Amino acid sequence: GHRAVHETAVAAKATIAAFYGSGPKRSLYASCSTGGRIGLMEAYRYPEDYDAISATAPANPMVPLMIMSLWTGAATMKDEASQVPPPKLQLVQKAALEACDAQDAVKDGIITNPPACRFDPGVLQCKAGDAPDCLTAPQVVAMRAIYAGPRNPRTGKQIYPGLAVGSEAQMPALTTGKEPFPVAATFFKGPVFNDPAWNFRSFDYDKDSQKAMDYGSKALDIPPTGLGRFFRGGRKLLLSHGWADGLIPAQSTVNFHDALVKSIGKKKAQDGVRLFMVPGMAHCAGGSGPSAIDYLGAIDQWVETGKAPERLTASNPPNQTARTRPLCPHPQIAKYKGQGSTDDERNFSCAAP
Repeated sequence: GHRAVHETAVAAKATIAAFYGSGPKRSLYASCSTGGRIGLMEAYRYPEDYDAISATAPANPMVPLMIMSLWTGAATMKDEASQVPPPKLQLVQKAALEACDAQDAVKDGIITNPPACRFDPGVLQCKAGDAPDCLTAPQVVAMRAIYAGPRNPRTGKQIYPGLAVGSEAQMPALTTGKEPFPVAATFFKGPVFNDPAWNFRSFDYDKDSQKAMDYGSKALDIPPTGLGRFFRGGRKLLLSHGWADGLIPAQSTVNFHDALVKSIGKKKAQDGVRLFMVPGMAHCAGGSGPSAIDYLGAIDQWVETGKAPERLTASNPPNQTARTRPLCPHPQIAKYKGQGSTDDERNFSCAAP
């Protein structure tokens, strides 16, 4: 749940000291997904290990994320009528882009600020029957459930955010097959219920959600209120997440950041925390937007100079059309200045949504 990277850090520092005669002057951590969660875990449980941490798309809190993965799969797998095949997910994404792409005054196949997008998949509902260019009523219900995310049916409390509008291209990883995402399915079949024959259709999002939390939250989840020791040491935390992530909902990292800032206070957060959302980026990389970002260089400079990054640059990989875009500290977004190429980050400024 949390010891592996800590033990590695301790061993690495000892090895460096033995080989070079002195330990490292600076220790930095950068990773994504489960690696992002482990970065937060380091800050939470072992705050002295690293001077700065970059956590991209952190899979946190892990247990509620497993419930979200289960919910998303169940939305399309509960019966044959609810299945949304990949071609129809492409149809939904195209409609979402048509509805929201131009909201930032640049039509480029990227939704810059999905929370501001008011897209409803119901606009695609078939007039009658089924067809390749529309969604049936059960498919509309399934898509709405995926965007909404799981809630406790008794209390109405949100368990985990749903996937963002614009992340449809990556949704098949969670929505196709005979049972939900393998990581989630094995988590419930094994550790939680200890029953290889367990069926996802039987899951109670009230009682069973609590059972899962009781089993795994203490070891696997990082609360946004638990990082005080990390920041008291003057350490730095760089958070980031792609808005088109179809595996881990991007809103989860926004929620974590906002709760963290509230917990440690705005002054300390101003010195030690930054969140950069990446429009169009899928899970950790790829997607329709530029996603090559020097996270390690950013935190290295932050520790070196003491000056927090106020803007990062995302670029396309070498084998794609040259394009750069600025990433702005949350809640700011990149806005086109109205002149020059929209493929050049210098023609954008960071401003309030």
